[in-house]
Amino acid sequence: MTKTGEISLLPVNSYELESLLTELGLALLSHAREYNFSEKCIGVKDCDFIQCVIIEFISEIKIDFIAYHAVHVARTAGVHKASILGNEHDINAIAETAIHARQAGISSVNFNAGLFFGIRYALENAKKSLIRSLYQHKIQKLRRAVGDNKIPSTAEKFRVLMSTFHPGTVSTLIPIQKKLDERENIHQLYIANRYETHLKLNKLGYKNVLSAWSVDETERYHIKTSVLKDFVRTFFEKKFPFGNATTHFKSIFYQKLIIKLDFAVSLYAPLLKIFNEYKPDAVVLSSSSPIDAQIMIHLASVRRIKVVEITHGIFQETPILKFQNVPVKLVWNQFQADLMKRFKENVECVLVGNPKHDELLDKFKRTPPVNYFEKPYLLFATTPGNSNSITWTTYLSILKDFVIAAQEDPNMIFVIKLHPTENKVKVAEACTDFGFPENLVIEQEKDVYELLYHAEIVMVVTSTVGYEALLFNKKIITYAIENSEKWLPFSNFNLATRVDSAKGIGNAIHAFRQKPPDMTNDKKSYFVYSDGMAVNKTVDIILK
Repeated sequence: MTKTGEISLLPVNSYELESLLTELGLALLSHAREYNFSEKCIGVKDCDFIQCVIIEFISEIKIDFIAYHAVHVARTAGVHKASILGNEHDINAIAETAIHARQAGISSVNFNAGLFFGIRYALENAKKSLIRSLYQHKIQKLRRAVGDNKIPSTAEKFRVLMSTFHPGTVSTLIPIQKKLDERENIHQLYIANRYETHLKLNKLGYKNVLSAWSVDETERYHIKTSVLKDFVRTFFEKKFPFGNATTHFKSIFYQKLIIKLDFAVSLYAPLLKIFNEYKPDAVVLSSSSPIDAQIMIHLASVRRIKVVEITHGIFQETPILKFQNVPVKLVWNQFQADLMKRFKENVECVLVGNPKHDELLDKFKRTPPVNYFEKPYLLFATTPGNSNSITWTTYLSILKDFVIAAQEDPNMIFVIKLHPTENKVKVAEACTDFGFPENLVIEQEKDVYELLYHAEIVMVVTSTVGYEALLFNKKIITYAIENSEKWLPFSNFNLATRVDSAKGIGNAIHAFRQKPPDMTNDKKSYFVYSDGMAVNKTVDIILK
């Protein structure tokens, strides 16, 4: 008898999904250690390559896993024929689900595989090849721009090795760099392995900026593909926690894992040379999540070199924190320290505040920024619509509610402050489709903190700006979607108003006009801490 049912896709930001992905990741890490993966596959003893790639790999495979797991649940329930449900997912996720369903012996009622798959995969493969080619082109461009970097020899000084991957995380290191520059016995070397980051550091006047890609390697390391294939095969046979995987999921798993490992192995040799020749006394990271940062943590730990992470952004209550691999993590507030300890007890969390926050408060106290608007305005600091935080479909639903709220309140200006990674034209087109009112403004170039300073109300989904809004005693709206309050749980402490609709935004604005929130609430200090000493405390930790 044929059993009919549903194949329901988990939202990308659900806690259940994060728990399942963590279970998958921990099983992979366990298998790698039992297998002695790094030594057998790459010939390296001082670096755990699966640990190095796990955070980015789990992120890359998220949508593929959502599709596979939905089918796994249906198959376990004995379903043979099903409708695919995924309201917030795009056609690609639905198509992936249909492939897994077909391989699992489940026929899809509402999605026909047909010719679409062949065309889609040809386009997807072409897109992936183009992205890889463009990235290789950027690496070559960086090598040409930088030339042959010489690793400095400064044996008589205390040597600090700093690393940042994304240009946006540079701001975390700037106050520290300035303070260390005041000491004549300190030498700083900056590792910037991304072209845009390298340009930004040079533009800001950073000295001794080095790219691992431009270091002349003395030895190259390679992945033994036969060993990797055996590693993946035995993982799915012995450690995979979700029963029998489809052939399609195994194939995607292998393809994405080898891409991440290839990147890590390419970076390992030059980073190893930098460590051996520069001989750092301390390693300072603006984020421990990127692959190059993880390699540096392993190299430093084996050599008993101090490693400190200066937390750049917020992080949520999620089991994925179990993948954090950094000995000392400097956090902004007690909330972050408690979260980290809940999932990773062996990480030493030190509450120092945020050097950037201290610098901002001091700067604006001396010289308040210019107010760009004559009327009161609501600032919406966006969260990009992508597969890692919220989908584009979810993003559009939030954007639509914001536009409708603007249409219904012409007495206030509604400002959309885009994330640096967003496409302004794309967002503007979406707003036009919803009916772009005259009191709606889209900003990308203006400084977010200058806009924040004069905003009457601030709206956030998962943005770091939510913390800065508390810092500046702003009225806050948190737009709630699946799992978002694990990023910004302010409403639970009566520090923000939680909404989930255009009407909710309008009601919150009205309520704020009637009675502003009490920002003297003691609970605020759980999320915001600033004593003006974050830079000094951080430098002391690095040097002592």
